[in-house]
Amino acid sequence: MSEMKKQVTDQLLDNAPCGYLQMDTEGTVLQMNKTLRRWLGFEEEGALEVHSIEDLFSMGGKVYYNTHIQPLLQMQREASEINVSLKGKNATTLPVLLNAKKDAPERGKKETFSVFVIDIRQRKLYESELLKERKNAEAALKKLKQVNKDLEQFAHTASHDLQSPLRTISGMIHLLEKKKLITPGSESAKLFSLIKSNSNQMRLMVRDLLEYSKVDEDPSVFSPVSIEAVCRQAIDLLKDAVEKNGAMFDITEMPVISGSKSQLVRLFQNLFENSIKYRSKEAPHIVVTHKTTNGFECIQVSDNGIGFEKEQATNIFTFMKRLHANDKIPGTGVGLAACKRIMRNHGGSISAEAAPGKGAVFTLQFPRE
Repeated sequence: MSEMKKQVTDQLLDNAPCGYLQMDTEGTVLQMNKTLRRWLGFEEEGALEVHSIEDLFSMGGKVYYNTHIQPLLQMQREASEINVSLKGKNATTLPVLLNAKKDAPERGKKETFSVFVIDIRQRKLYESELLKERKNAEAALKKLKQVNKDLEQFAHTASHDLQSPLRTISGMIHLLEKKKLITPGSESAKLFSLIKSNSNQMRLMVRDLLEYSKVDEDPSVFSPVSIEAVCRQAIDLLKDAVEKNGAMFDITEMPVISGSKSQLVRLFQNLFENSIKYRSKEAPHIVVTHKTTNGFECIQVSDNGIGFEKEQATNIFTFMKRLHANDKIPGTGVGLAACKRIMRNHGGSISAEAAPGKGAVFTLQFPRE
């Protein structure tokens, strides 16, 4: 019965889905199953074609075996998940994982180790493909960053260069008005009004594009910034619009966050300007509140303006996307896109909620330190 069990065990071991070899403490190979022989290109039957396990290693592999694997087996009597390559017949190379363990001692026999071999060719192929795709992705990302950088530089240069002719046009328009060269009510007056309106719209667009192209900051140069101080500075920059519209502000206690002060001033200036621009018949009332939630500093800017449809909550952050015609409410559609970009630079997010005639609420989420 014992002999029959041994035959069954040997047969199972010989045809196992993993490789197997047995060796003594000197590394002499005593037996090798058919699976491993087949992987290495050896004859499945007959005498072994290798004498020592070292015969299965390249020169570098032999060094690794003698300096790492063998000492490990001598000290711990086992080794797990050792990533090596075995050398087979006709210079074939087989990447494998080795798992070795000392066999149960038998009286009168040498100590032996059972070494189980797992073929990882598919895994290596997958890793190679993954590495290749990663390099391709990194190259594409690098190229995309360069393209974005070039586009930003173009926008900055174009916006800057356009300011000079626009100033000339504005000056000529002012001169025509000053000298009263346009007859009121005439056809030329209508054309002049159209030129003036489009000139102002172009000036706003150039200004906003120039500001948008500047929204780029390295997080490594961020510093502690008081959001309350940022809000006060943004209000000062909008002093004329605030006084003209009778805008009122309520600002609760604000946190100090790590960021770019200039960008954050631009962020709140855009949001406050937006609330004033899209005011209702009532005087603009802008409330800025803060709370800490889920690891974020959450700041909300709410107003009592005209609001917008719920379906437009995402569209309003799209670059140069506007919900109103210029003849009704002038603008460029760049301000909120810049806000989104500033929040992204700070590792945060911005979202909006509103309803027609019920104002809007902008929620800013900054990651906590």
